[in-house]
Amino acid sequence: MQLAASKSVPAEDYVAAFEGLVLLGGTKSVDFLQQFAKAPNLFGTVELAKAFDVQKREATIALASLDLKSAASIAVSLMTIDSAEPLFTAFIARKGGT
Repeated sequence: MQLAASKSVPAEDYVAAFEGLVLLGGTKSVDFLQQFAKAPNLFGTVELAKAFDVQKREATIALASLDLKSAASIAVSLMTIDSAEPLFTAFIARKGGT
């Protein structure tokens, strides 16, 4: 998970990887997205912690495509991050998400 907050990997690459997992589907994709989104933020700097929160948010948004109920329970813990608005949009846009 430490690689997840690395500044050397652009955020767009994580979004693309998570979208790829959605396209693959299946329990392994769901399991990975759940584990990633629930991972504790143990990064020492505020900058790295915020970057990891954004990636957890993106994993949760992707998870909503595969398992809306699971993603909703994870999203609750992410609503306090600075950039939570895309989480709201992801759930509102899904059938049964409101």
